[in-house]
Amino acid sequence: MSALFSEKIAKNIFKTPLLRNIFLVYLAIAILLPVYGIIFEVPLFNKIVIESAEDNAKNIALYLEPVIFPISNKLEGNYFSNKDVIGKIENIVSSFQLEKIQMFSKSGEIVYSSDPGEVGKINRKAYFREIVAKGIISSQMVKKDTKSVENLAVTSDVVKTYIPIMSNGSFRGAFKIYYDISSKKEKLNNLLLHSIYILSVMALIVLIAVVLYLFNTSKINLERSQQEEALRESEEKFQTIAFFAQDAITIMDDKGNISYANAAAEKIFNYPDRKMIGMDFNELIASGQNHEIFGKGFEAFQKELIEEASGKLVELNALRKNGAEIPIELSLAAVKVKGRWNTIGIVRETTERRMALRALRESEERYRSLFENSRDAIMIWTPEDKIVGANQSALKTFGYTIEEMIGLDLSQIYSNPEDQSRFKEELNQKGVVRGFEVKLRRKDSSVMDILLTSTVRIDKKRSILGYQGFLRDVTSQKMNEKKLRNTLDTLRKAMGAHIQAMSLMVESRDSYTAGHQRRVSDLARTIAMELGLSADRIDGIRFSAKIHDLGKMGIPAEILTKPGQLSKIEFEIIKDHTQIGYDILKGIEFPWPVAKTILEHHEKMDGSGYPKGLSGQEISLEAKILCVADVVEAMASHRPYRPSLGIEKALEEISVKRGTLFDSNVVDACIKIFRDKKYQLN
Repeated sequence: MSALFSEKIAKNIFKTPLLRNIFLVYLAIAILLPVYGIIFEVPLFNKIVIESAEDNAKNIALYLEPVIFPISNKLEGNYFSNKDVIGKIENIVSSFQLEKIQMFSKSGEIVYSSDPGEVGKINRKAYFREIVAKGIISSQMVKKDTKSVENLAVTSDVVKTYIPIMSNGSFRGAFKIYYDISSKKEKLNNLLLHSIYILSVMALIVLIAVVLYLFNTSKINLERSQQEEALRESEEKFQTIAFFAQDAITIMDDKGNISYANAAAEKIFNYPDRKMIGMDFNELIASGQNHEIFGKGFEAFQKELIEEASGKLVELNALRKNGAEIPIELSLAAVKVKGRWNTIGIVRETTERRMALRALRESEERYRSLFENSRDAIMIWTPEDKIVGANQSALKTFGYTIEEMIGLDLSQIYSNPEDQSRFKEELNQKGVVRGFEVKLRRKDSSVMDILLTSTVRIDKKRSILGYQGFLRDVTSQKMNEKKLRNTLDTLRKAMGAHIQAMSLMVESRDSYTAGHQRRVSDLARTIAMELGLSADRIDGIRFSAKIHDLGKMGIPAEILTKPGQLSKIEFEIIKDHTQIGYDILKGIEFPWPVAKTILEHHEKMDGSGYPKGLSGQEISLEAKILCVADVVEAMASHRPYRPSLGIEKALEEISVKRGTLFDSNVVDACIKIFRDKKYQLN
């Protein structure tokens, strides 16, 4: 028995009123029995000793009285000079083991004493006159080495007894006998101690017996209390589990009638307010084969598994209260209730699970179909880079049979081992890699370009199970792209040549502006780069700027080369060159908005430009860039009607009209390339 359990038993004794009171009563008895012996028996024994000494003293007095006292009734000291009298007295002292004997006259004078030195002394104490002289026997116990009331020392335990001598009611004298009680007292004390010892032992035995009884009783009560507490806790746990359980829990008697059903059972079968109690569980099972399965299973369970119940799952269809059938899983277990075997039925509705399983099967079928019928190669490999799965497209792509492919190390299909390491590292870091371009080898050692997309397969603990990848052979696509790029480069060169030819045609009609379009083109390209436009868009701006004055082909040469100031009519004719250029180019399919850019390159932010008077966001960014580049180059270059104004004057012009005529961002970029990056017009 553990110390902790023993401590609980002891505490239980004091917690139980009846046991506590019994223990305290017997404890009091065990303590009081020895105390009783000391308090009550010791005085009683002393009284017995004194009374015994008094009786002996009386007998001695009766014996000595006729011998000692003369007939004259007068007791005198000279009377005791008679050797015969003294011999009798001494014989009495020796025979009765007296400590001492004294004889008093009527007046209290000691006329005889075993101690001759005391003869002649007078007892003047009040008790002698008031007690002894009146014929009353007086006794006192005097302990060894103490003094009596007469202040006389004694050498042993004695009982001092005064025996008055009376004659016809008259006091004649008295005997004072010192009776030695040392031996008797010692015997009585030994007897007393022995009795007290016996009483103490008996009390201790009784106390131990009571404690053992109380301990055993407390143990039984505590065990019963613990069993009851455990039963309550078990009941509470069962009720809690049953209440919160998602599965239906029912208890049935040996006839299959329901004696308990939890909340989940009422919800699943739709029988609220304990209406399932008393029902035959068979009523909850769908008809037909389900009844047969349940009936046989329940009967077999009762006959064979009743003592070693280990539930087996049975799939059945059950019935709700409204008659609707639901799929369930049923397991049975045995439990004893009030000495009789009962059956616990645990029911789980499997509607959602069956739907999930169906969806899973359909998903697996779709995946299998995708895996087998995909035009892309699909492979699955382990963390050790061993291939464990491959579809038909993969076999066809690499030229292996399925037997050859399974177990193949990926290093055997990589053309460059570094690509394998780089791809695996990136895949482990990101979990998915899309569009990884790599060169892989076929079985015949030919190399192909592959576009690889792969994902990591992990478990719930985030451990890597393996990898799966989709591989697309883009070898033909790469070759076609290369051919296309070559063709595009050829077209670009041809188009550049045509643009250059057009530019030269314009310049051939206006010798004063020779090189203008080329310089504007380079400046516009540089501004576009500063603005961060795409390379393709920059190319479009560059091409547009190279032929932005193409419309001047339709302007009379004498106006273009006129050395003086143009008239208003002549300037209006000049303004038509944007529309003419647009009309020439609008039917040609450029990869950029060339015609639109040329049409708008003289439009201004405030709408004061031409030919349409566009403003703000209505003007394309390409036209805004071309407009600024055209103005800066024109002001910085020589013209037939004026000398060059210089680049600083040009930058000042666009800076002053920033935001009104010219786009602010374009102006800022233009000034930055000249001031900060030291751009120069060639």
